[in-house]
Amino acid sequence: MDTAMKKNVLSYIRLFWILLLCCAIGHDTFAQEVIKLWEHEVKPYYIDNDLIEKEKEVWGTRCLYDVTEPTLTIYRAIGESVEQAVLVIPRGGYDVVAIHHESHDVARTLSMQGITAGVLKYRLPNALSSDQPHLVPISDARRAMKLLRKASSLYGFDENSVGIMGFSAGSHLATVLSFTGDADGENRPDFSVLVYGVTRVSNDNIKWLQESLYHRPLTK
Repeated sequence: MDTAMKKNVLSYIRLFWILLLCCAIGHDTFAQEVIKLWEHEVKPYYIDNDLIEKEKEVWGTRCLYDVTEPTLTIYRAIGESVEQAVLVIPRGGYDVVAIHHESHDVARTLSMQGITAGVLKYRLPNALSSDQPHLVPISDARRAMKLLRKASSLYGFDENSVGIMGFSAGSHLATVLSFTGDADGENRPDFSVLVYGVTRVSNDNIKWLQESLYHRPLTK
């Protein structure tokens, strides 16, 4: 084998190991755990239904429809942990869940900054799957916050430094969670990051909440 051929073979071997290392790093870097919020328990306000969760494109991104099985996906902090955790709640107007760009993508970014991040896939207020639709999202959010806080020793963050980050309708949900909760504080965040949520009690905002969350027409 001549010198040029040997160099080519060595180059291909190096490339193979580099690619293999990148794959290994990528897998470990974004290691995650998916937890069913109400596994082995009765889901609050749930009624049997024929809904099937599906993903479609809307607003230029992929969103989930007809969510009936809520989950918490936890991304471990990468590198040196700052000993904080954040529950990320995506947008969707209470009609869909924008599960990627304002949840999983955000969680990956937080984890790379040393912050443990949990993505909440919450049930949507739907009269076909609940007898109290307006209570479903907040029930899931409270449960997710409690489970994330209880995972502090496993993921290496301070149980008293667990915050919440919500986008749009997720910001509204995060606001409700921030001002309500159990007396022991397990399901109430220690800090909140509210991104373009409802900031005014305008007629349009009242109409949106009445129709999308409470499923009641706005009466004059």
